[in-house]
Amino acid sequence: MKTPAAALSRFWVLALLVTHFCGAQTPAARSAADSAWQTLTALRSPPASTAATPSPATPPGPNPPGTPMAPAAAAGSAPGVAAKLTPAQRKSATQQEADRSRSVAQAAREFYTRFPTDAHAVQARKLEATAALNGLKSATPAQAQAALRVAGDFRQNQGNPAEDRFEVALAMERFQSTKAQGGRPLHKNPQAYEKLADTLRAEFGDRPEVFRLYAGIANQLEPEAAHTLAQRIVQMPAKAHIKSQAQDIIERHALLGHRLDLQLTTLDRRPLDLKQLSGGPTVLYIRSVGAGNPYGGLAALRKSVPVGTQWVYLFLGQPLASVTAAKALAPYPGSICHEPLETMQRVDERLHLRTSPYVFVLNRQGLLSGYGPVDELATLLAAANR
Repeated sequence: MKTPAAALSRFWVLALLVTHFCGAQTPAARSAADSAWQTLTALRSPPASTAATPSPATPPGPNPPGTPMAPAAAAGSAPGVAAKLTPAQRKSATQQEADRSRSVAQAAREFYTRFPTDAHAVQARKLEATAALNGLKSATPAQAQAALRVAGDFRQNQGNPAEDRFEVALAMERFQSTKAQGGRPLHKNPQAYEKLADTLRAEFGDRPEVFRLYAGIANQLEPEAAHTLAQRIVQMPAKAHIKSQAQDIIERHALLGHRLDLQLTTLDRRPLDLKQLSGGPTVLYIRSVGAGNPYGGLAALRKSVPVGTQWVYLFLGQPLASVTAAKALAPYPGSICHEPLETMQRVDERLHLRTSPYVFVLNRQGLLSGYGPVDELATLLAAANR
C-alpha cells in the first residue's frame, strides 16, 4: 500500500520536474525557483485532518502563552464540539503527521539544493529543520538522530538569522527536555523550564525572543513558580511590554487570599457580584476566543469536581448571539455572563489576565485560592475544597 508520505514525496519530485521544464511557461510566468517555492509553501500547510494536532515544539493553547487575549472577532456562531479520537486513531494520526513532516523536510532540502542562491534558500533550510523536529512526534532512533543533526547544523550556523536559529534551538531544547523528563510536560517542572530559557539566553544573549520565552513560560507555571520567575523578568533588560506581562503575573498573584472585586451581568441581565459569593467552591471560567468547543476540556474533569461546586462562565468580547447559543453546551449548571468587546478591558485589567481560556477558583469563604489553565482545574479544586 502506498503511504501518504510516499505519495507526498512523489508529488514533490513531479512538481520540481514540472517547474524545471515549464519554467516561464507557468501562468504567472514565474521563475523556476519562485514556482518551486510556491509548491513547497503549499506542501507545508497541514491538511485539515491534522491541522489541530499540537507540535511538541509548540506551546499548547489557542493563544501563545504570554500574549494578550484576542477578541473573538470570528466567533459569529456557536462553536461546536470536536469529535474524540480513539487511542488507535490518535496514534495513527500522529504517525501520519510525523511521516508528512519528514516528507516536507526532504522537499525543503531538495529546494535549497537545487536553488542554493535563491532568496528563499535560508527559509527552506529552516523549514527542513523545523519539519524534521516536528517529525519527532513519532520517529525511529535513526530518524530522531537525523532530525537533531539537521536542526543542530542550522542552529550552529552563524550565517543564519539569529531569530531563525533561536526558533530551531527552542524546538530542540523543548524536545530534549521533555524527553529527559519521560514525556512530562515542561510546565509541570518549573525548574527545568526556567533552565531551558537560561540555556537559550546564554547562547543567544538578551534578545527579544529570549525575553518573550521567559514571559511565555511564566504564564504557563503555577502561581508561586510564575510569581518567582516574574520577579526575575522585571529585573531583566527586557522591553516594557515584556515587563508589563511579568508585572501582571505579580499583581495577579497578589489577588490570592482575597475576594474578587468584579461585578458581572448574566445573559438574563441579572447582576452578579463576585465579592458576595460564598459556599461552593466556585469556578470562574473565562474565555475570550470563540473557535472550537467554548468549554474546552471542562466536561472531562467531571470526576474531579466536588459536589456543590458553583460555576460562573464569563465570555469576553464575543457576539451576544454566539454566547447565547453556547449556553446550552455548558457542561455544568451555572451563571453565563457576557462582557462585550467595548468593556472587556476592565475584566482584563482587574484580573491581570492575558491568556484564555483560564479559570479562577474561590474557596468556600469566597476567597481566591488559585488560578490557572483549564487542565490545572482538578488540582485547584482539590486545594480550594480542603
